Order: sequence, then structure tokens, then C-alpha cells
Amino acid sequence: MTATARTTEIDVRQPFTREQALAAGITPRQLRSQRYRRLLTGIYVAADVEVTPALLARAALLPFGDAARGSHSTAARAWRLPVPIDPDEHVTVPTAAARRSRAGVRCHVDPSGRSVIVDGIRVSALPETFIELAQKLPLVDLVVVGDAMVRRMIGLDELRQHCAEACGPGAAQARAALAFVRSRVDSPMESRLRMAGALPGARLNVIAHLRDSGRPERC
Repeated sequence: MTATARTTEIDVRQPFTREQALAAGITPRQLRSQRYRRLLTGIYVAADVEVTPALLARAALLPFGDAARGSHSTAARAWRLPVPIDPDEHVTVPTAAARRSRAGVRCHVDPSGRSVIVDGIRVSALPETFIELAQKLPLVDLVVVGDAMVRRMIGLDELRQHCAEACGPGAAQARAALAFVRSRVDSPMESRLRMAGALPGARLNVIAHLRDSGRPERC
């Protein structure tokens, strides 16, 4: 490096690109050392940083513009929803021109979806996340997600209203799943048991006063 060369400081505890690392004076050999961890192709972080869904979402969004958002499974993980393992991160951009190809990241185009900030990351709003997941999840898994959403995040009527007005990929599947979504479901297993027919028509989590103890119990 010459005396006139300048470097740009970066926070290595947040995801950064290979180009940013080189501009900051980090050599390719250093990037391959135990000091750094590769999160995605060409995207790194300090090796001692805990890898969380929010960190991976931030890494996936790094090559895209400010209008991009984490979507599908990436949004669901940021919302801490119970979704099946997905090896890819998902990013949605507003126009086809904004798409980028990167290993480990699936890029989608949606000019109208709403986004919100979760843990400092721009991701799909809850109703949009439900419809996005409906494009890929089987019915039971989607009902599990819907039960978790209406248990603690969004009203069932609000979710139904949004899906009733939606069109495009996933909308019909989301409406079909909502016919089975219930509020006051405590766990994914409870959702799966209900869908399997173990609790057909049962009232969930009713408060009952047991004769022996006299204390209110949930059943």
C-alpha cells in the first residue's frame, strides 16, 4: 500500500462485503483466516459474532438497495415464526432491474408488498410474510405459522381481511390455510395435532375450574 493510499473503516461485527474489506485494508488472506467468518458468498463478519436470523438477513440484503426487504423464510425467521428449515435467504426487490444473483440468496420481485423494521432489518410485514410462505409451504406448515401469528402478533380478522383482498402468487393458498387457523393455540405441536384430526372441533385452551384443586387450569 502506498503512502497516498486511503482505507475506509468498516465495522467487522456487522456483515461486510469482500469489496468493503479490501477497501478497508483487509487482505484476501486475512479474510480466509480464523478472524472472519463467511456468511454468504462474498459477505463476511468477525468470527466471534453470533450468527442470528437478523444477522443473516442483514447479510443477504447487503448487496441490494434500500428498497429491498427480507421476505419469505428470511422474514419469518426474523419474526421468530416456526418455519421449516430453509437453506436459502430470501430477498424481495421492487423491480426486475434490481434483482441480483448471489449463491445462497433467492431474489423475488414484488412492487407492492409492505415492509416493516424488525431488529433493525427491513422485512415483509406479517400479512405479506404469510402470503409469501403460502407460495412454498404445505398446508399444515402454513397453518402452524398462521396459528403462531394470531396467537401473539396479529388479529385473525386482520389477517383474513388482508388475504381476502390479496391476489397473485400465494393468495389462494393463504386463504385456504386461514380456514384452519385458530387463535389461542400455544404450540406448533398443538396445531399439528389439530390438523391431524386428533382434536377435531375441540375448543382450545379453555379455562376450567378443576373439582379437586379449585384452581383455574387450562385444558
